[in-house]
Amino acid sequence: MKRLHILSPFIIFLFAGAAHAQGQNADAPRTNNFRFGAPDPYADVTSFGAMAPTGPVPVSTANCTKGSNQITIATPNAFRLNSGVTIYGCGAANNMGTPSGLTVTPSEPWGLASTESAVASPKGNATYEYTVVARDIYGALTAPATPVTITNGLPSLGPQTAAIKSLSRSNDRITVVTVAPSNVVYGALVEIEPKTIQQFSGWYNVAKIDSPTQFEIWTTPTDTRAQGWMVGDTTIYSGGGKIAFYQENYLKWTPLEGAWEYYVCARRPGDSALKLIGVTKPTGPLNKYIDAAFEDYGSPYMDGQVYPSYVTNSVCTGKATNDPLSTWVTAISGNGQIYTLNSPAAQSVSGAKIIFDDAPGILRALKAASYQSPNYLGSSIFIPPARFPYVINSYLPIPRDVTVWQSGSLVVNETISLESSVNWYGDWASRGTPQFGFSSGATISVAEASPGLYLMGTGNTFRTLNIISMTPNGALDLLADNAQPSNFEYVEFETGAGGAATDYLGMAVVLRDSTQTIANYHFDKVGILTGPEQVNDASWTPSFWVTPAQDHGNTGIEVTMDRTTWNRRGIGWGGGDSGNGGNGGVSGFVSNWSYRQGGITPFFACMNCTPFSALTFNDASMDTEAQPLEASLTAYPSSERLGQHISALHPTGGAQAPLFSGARPSFADVDSFFSSARSFQNRDILYKTGGSFSYVFAPYATTGSYTPLPGSLDSIVEPMHGAGGYSWWFDTLPPTNVIASAPIKGGNIPLGTYVYAVSMTGADGAETITSVASAPVTISTAGTQQVNLSWTASLGAYSYNVYRCDTMLKSPGCLLEDGTISQGTLNPWYQIAKHVMGTSFSDTFVNPPIRWNFTQVNGTGSTVLNNTGVYAPVVQAGTVSAGGGAVFGSSEISTAEACEKDFAATSINAGSVATTTGQACIPANAYIDAVVYRVTKSITGATSFTVGVPGAPSRFCSAQTTLSGNATGVCNAQINAGTPVAGPSVARVVVTFNAAPESGAIRLIVYYHTWRPPTN
Repeated sequence: MKRLHILSPFIIFLFAGAAHAQGQNADAPRTNNFRFGAPDPYADVTSFGAMAPTGPVPVSTANCTKGSNQITIATPNAFRLNSGVTIYGCGAANNMGTPSGLTVTPSEPWGLASTESAVASPKGNATYEYTVVARDIYGALTAPATPVTITNGLPSLGPQTAAIKSLSRSNDRITVVTVAPSNVVYGALVEIEPKTIQQFSGWYNVAKIDSPTQFEIWTTPTDTRAQGWMVGDTTIYSGGGKIAFYQENYLKWTPLEGAWEYYVCARRPGDSALKLIGVTKPTGPLNKYIDAAFEDYGSPYMDGQVYPSYVTNSVCTGKATNDPLSTWVTAISGNGQIYTLNSPAAQSVSGAKIIFDDAPGILRALKAASYQSPNYLGSSIFIPPARFPYVINSYLPIPRDVTVWQSGSLVVNETISLESSVNWYGDWASRGTPQFGFSSGATISVAEASPGLYLMGTGNTFRTLNIISMTPNGALDLLADNAQPSNFEYVEFETGAGGAATDYLGMAVVLRDSTQTIANYHFDKVGILTGPEQVNDASWTPSFWVTPAQDHGNTGIEVTMDRTTWNRRGIGWGGGDSGNGGNGGVSGFVSNWSYRQGGITPFFACMNCTPFSALTFNDASMDTEAQPLEASLTAYPSSERLGQHISALHPTGGAQAPLFSGARPSFADVDSFFSSARSFQNRDILYKTGGSFSYVFAPYATTGSYTPLPGSLDSIVEPMHGAGGYSWWFDTLPPTNVIASAPIKGGNIPLGTYVYAVSMTGADGAETITSVASAPVTISTAGTQQVNLSWTASLGAYSYNVYRCDTMLKSPGCLLEDGTISQGTLNPWYQIAKHVMGTSFSDTFVNPPIRWNFTQVNGTGSTVLNNTGVYAPVVQAGTVSAGGGAVFGSSEISTAEACEKDFAATSINAGSVATTTGQACIPANAYIDAVVYRVTKSITGATSFTVGVPGAPSRFCSAQTTLSGNATGVCNAQINAGTPVAGPSVARVVVTFNAAPESGAIRLIVYYHTWRPPTN
């Protein structure tokens, strides 16, 4: 019973699936498999006619009769009962017209190749002929457009070079002189490749043509005005090398209603007839993203592309064809030559090609498993393992809300489209993990289809898949139109079998958007491997392309990449969009850990991207290559527009050339360990090195032999702004050697055992941390003793604050366990003096009023910069003794002191002729420059006043007779008085009236200074 109890739910589960079956639940006797033909848990596609052919894909010819389900084939028993088939030309009628409006312009790309970024080039005398043929998504072809012939074409297409004679840099511009005239034009993209001195190398747009052998590049990342602080800077070069650029013929035509793609035919110099040279990207059936342009880069760049079997050179001069008929076999008779099909033919055709096709079986499985038939929604299908691949020979639309569990391999000869919310999982297969890959999953082999996968709706997820193309050149693995959000996890993309020497054009992923809203794509543990060989300039085509918005709109595409691997080529963002593209604004790009091996293009090329677009590269490794991490390219280089806002955390490798190229990033934040000026821009950058610099720096390498030490360095290569009243300072040490003398008579200190500490105040009035505490001193007689203090000065100090603590309250509560002074000590510390001038003070206080919580870090230093000035009290003097060298000399210290807390006004003492300030604003040992005042509230009851100190009531101001509100005055002290105003003690300011006032208030501020003699 126990065993039956366990099995019963499974048996019920199986029969529940069988109850919904619309396919073949019974399997062939040779396998004895039970295949689900119902929605629970999935529909096995082999239950619906899909199969993996064990040999060559069955193919024959057939005669179709319009309206009839029966056909006659030439090869008996070529197909099995229930097999899917596609018959070319027997489907729906072709309602497309013929392409028109074709133009051909000799050009050079201003962006990466194959991104429709063209600028007209000088004319030649070569003859070229072109035509285009449109197709719909099912495979119907139009007649070719009227051929267009040009006789002013360039003699050669594709990569071109010119030898470098010299390179020079002035400010942020480079002047390039070539040995012989080159064909480069304004705006053209060039790669500068010196043999040595790589600071000049990189990808740039030509901003000005000076002569046939000289052109200029503007707004580069390196500026001569910021050179000279790091090795690797260069301004002149004549050591050889080359510039590289591309030449093309750029084709455009009028978009044709109903067209999916366009095949392009050419007759180039040396050709005897028109032949196929390429295919465009599709025009979006739903979002209407148009692709009606093409770039011909000649041979061998365009060679080796693979097309559907019915698309051959004959289409260049052929006639229009109708759609294929894709259906399945329902009966076989007539000695295996008469076939009854599920769908009737829409055309009468003799000798039409018929080929085996798994697409009808997969569609049947989707329909059978659907919970919402006939819309085919909410289904799950299973593609089981097989020795040979399943073959898709007709357009396969996957409806929305579908899950595909793939184990067996697919060969895709016609596009598979995904409507929306499709989950495609390859977890149940393992085909081997490629080099630099992350996983091994099911394989989707893109053969004759372009693209192999087309995402036309939102919310798709791909996991554990190998989406690859084994064709020599020109494959497009996946294209997404308005497919946000879409996710790719453990997916390997390959074109050209992951590195074929002939794979110049292959693209793994193309993302397009027409919504102008935020469009999120996430690539997690994804590999993108392409060809060709690691030869600079062999290919300029990106392997991952985010196209610009159309009609000069804005793209909202955001891409996040987490752990990606690459080879050879990289990411292109933006471009020309058939010449109609606007700025390719980057709504967001973040790459978290990437590794590329053997790159031959920039890892990320931003083409006409909006200035200040944010790019983030965290842990970007570029192995065995000399290409930039990012290049900002533009069709308008003379506008001197800036590039992107870049954050690069730990970029490594590939820094034989500059890290950034093209237009200078508007801002860069780089944290790495490159140690040469050639590696990164020297304007508008924060550069943090990771300890790789060797240099002599204080305070560690400035003793002994002065041997350079490895160390980190933060370089601020941009203007700095200090907001408000904040300060920027250079730290100094707090005072040292605080000594508390034995008690002497003359004070009022209570009984106790005291320790003292001193802090330094800087030019802005802020404070350092405190000194080490003094040794304890004991007061044995209450109310009769004082303690004299002294300390060693701090460099750049303006004044000092003094503190004391009674250790007797809670022992040893004045210090922390490690002997430091900080908040949290058991016994309180009190401030007994502030802004003391000089290095001594006498403590006589009974009960200091201010309990103090100590600062944790320095808040000021020896040199202070803020919005009120630059305070650098220490200046360097010349040699003062033979052999002594330059030493620090004398200094003048000047600052201000408030006479009330927080510079508040002093309220007049009504009824008394004298008012004394609340704070002692005359520091000890200070020379007073001036006392300034402002009457903040009209003073009544008196007609004049003086300003001074106790015993000298008019020391600063003689009689002042304006007592109304807002009256001001500047009272000078006695200059060169010979002794400090207040002597060794602090003092308060006294305002003396000619008669007892009734009310009023006055704000007083004291400006003072001290001098320090030379220290050596």
